[in-house]
This record gives sequence, C-alpha cells and structure tokens, in this order.
Amino acid sequence: LDNILIGKYSGAIELGYYDRAYKLLLFPLQNITQPLTRVMVPLLSRIHEDKVRFRDLYVRTNWMLAAVTMPGIAALTLTSEQVVALLFGPRWTAVAPIFAWLGIASLMQSVSSTTGWIFICQGKTKAMFQWGAYSSLTTVASFVVGLHWGAVGVAAAYAISGYVLRVPVLAVMIHRVGPVTAGDFLIMQGLFIASSLLAWLAYLGLPASLTGQSDLLAVVLALCLDYGLAFVLMAIFPQPRRILLTTLANIARNLR
Repeated sequence: LDNILIGKYSGAIELGYYDRAYKLLLFPLQNITQPLTRVMVPLLSRIHEDKVRFRDLYVRTNWMLAAVTMPGIAALTLTSEQVVALLFGPRWTAVAPIFAWLGIASLMQSVSSTTGWIFICQGKTKAMFQWGAYSSLTTVASFVVGLHWGAVGVAAAYAISGYVLRVPVLAVMIHRVGPVTAGDFLIMQGLFIASSLLAWLAYLGLPASLTGQSDLLAVVLALCLDYGLAFVLMAIFPQPRRILLTTLANIARNLR
C-alpha cells in the first residue's frame, strides 16, 4: 500500500527512492527472521505447555537475534548518506533520509516480528488477528498522514507511529498471552537502543577528519562503535551476559 500511495501522489521518482531504501534495509532483515521462524515455531510448539522452558527459549533466542541485528541496523542508519553513496552512487543521495527513517523503524522490528511465534504456539489466534488488524490500521493511517511530505514523510510517519502506537500495544498483548512478559520484550530491545544512542554520541564526537576521510571508513567506524557498545552493555547486565557467554561457549564447542 505504501508503494501505491507514494506512486500515485508523489510520483515515480519518489517511489523509486522509497523502493531502493526499503529493499536495502528491510529485505535483508526478512531474510534473517523468516528462516528463523521456520525453525523456532516447531520447537516452541513442542514445549508450549512448559511455560518456563518456552519463555527461556524465546527470550534467549531473541536476545541473540537483537544482538546480531539491532546494532548493525543502528550503524547503517547513522551513516545512511555514506551507505547510499557506497551502494548506489551520488545520484541517489535522496534515498538517504528515507533509508534513515526506515532504519529507525526497523530497529525494533527484528524482535517484534517474532512475537507471532508466541501467538501461534500458544494457540492465541484470536489475539493474533486483533493485533494484525490494529497494526494494519495504524500503519495505513501513518502512511496517509506522512504522504503530505512525500516518501520521506511516509517513512518518518511509519517509524514514529511504530514506537508510539504499535510497540507499547504489542508489549501489553504478549504479556496477556504469556508466558513472555512485556518486560522481557521491552528490556532486550531497550538495551540495544541505549547502546545505539551511546554509539551515536560517540560517533558525533569523532573528528571530521576521520569520519569524512572515506564513506567506507565512516560505515566501518559506526559498525565497530555500535557492536562494541552493544556487547559492553550485554556484559554489564546479568541476564544478557549469561546468554552471551552461553552462546559463545556453544559456538566454541561446536568449532572444536
């Protein structure tokens, strides 16, 4: 629907910019979460009656999913102009602000997209339908509101409405379904949003002679800052630290 509205009211050029930004950011994310869904839904379905194990497996999986995806998305969003210049060239600079807003929207989408596992595996199809209807209505409304400002406005309205209208409601709904709590859902994402903000401040503090030297160097620096600070924060707090160490130990064991 977003493509149809932009194409009709803002023209083919704006649609081209939006399509490039969308494919660059959201398609790779879908290629991570969709295969994971095919693995996790059968696993969680087998243990859906064991609430403790269900919650533990869901939370551990999503901590690591967030650790892999959120810092990377944050870094690419931070250096949107450089990313677009590297991949598409200087003629496509108009894609950068659209890419940045979609990046902000995508920060919480990797984990939010897995909440369907909870609805499906707990047999709460009615709640899933209600959430889908609400999400669709608020998304369409955001597109209509943002359309006044073209493709950038659509992307910005989608991002803002996600944090204001959808994420809080989704947290409440999965808390009611259980056994995953709203706290589980919000804390794991909140940590990486905090690390992303710290990385943003650190990046702004770097000398322009360094970040302006080359587009590739700017992107690499942003990635290092985002992932570095994300893993530092994970190491500070007990739950993510335990999950991180267990995951690293399992990887090391499998490599032997």
